[in-house]
Amino acid sequence: MKKHKKFIFLTILFTFIIFSIGFFIRYLIDPVGINNKFDIGLRKDVALAYRTQKFIELNKIQPNTIILGGSRVHYLNTKDIEKYTQDKVYNLGLQFGTLEEQYYFLKHSLENFSINNVLIGLNFYTFDENLKENSSDFNKAIFEKGFNTFYQIKHYLEIPLFKYLKYVIPNNDRNLFYENGAITLYHQEQVIKTMINPDYAIGKFQSKQTYYKI
Repeated sequence: MKKHKKFIFLTILFTFIIFSIGFFIRYLIDPVGINNKFDIGLRKDVALAYRTQKFIELNKIQPNTIILGGSRVHYLNTKDIEKYTQDKVYNLGLQFGTLEEQYYFLKHSLENFSINNVLIGLNFYTFDENLKENSSDFNKAIFEKGFNTFYQIKHYLEIPLFKYLKYVIPNNDRNLFYENGAITLYHQEQVIKTMINPDYAIGKFQSKQTYYKI
């Protein structure tokens, strides 16, 4: 009986150690850039968890003006908006953004920050009654409970680490792709380059579809 108890204990302990090591590696690499405590030379890819990353960054910046909408809004440069608002601006544009997501980000911002302006870019497709749910990382629970330890662990375990490393290591472009929630000019130039070459663009799009969980 004692041998069985010892075996069970060692099995649980070994499993816990393996789990802890796996979690620490993911936390250390931090593919999306949630904690940004370590720099191991790999670029962060926020596209792996747009919604979660924006929630974290939104609370860090605490803007006075927010921009809500889909992918088109995502390209708006916050510095251009700041010229008119004269305050801190954050872009909450999301690829395939839904009205529900926009509602939760808006509600959270109004309740927690000193919001002066809200810019909304509405897409008609969001009103389609047949609109399918996007398989994004959106989690409305973090708006109510915060990004606590449970949701942090959940985030790191759900990130496709090996796919991330397989993609990023040979494509380790450290230029800034996102700033204040918005897609940067450099990122836009890369998108345009892929559009100039149709074959390249299609190939990249297909690879992204298998890589990203949009």
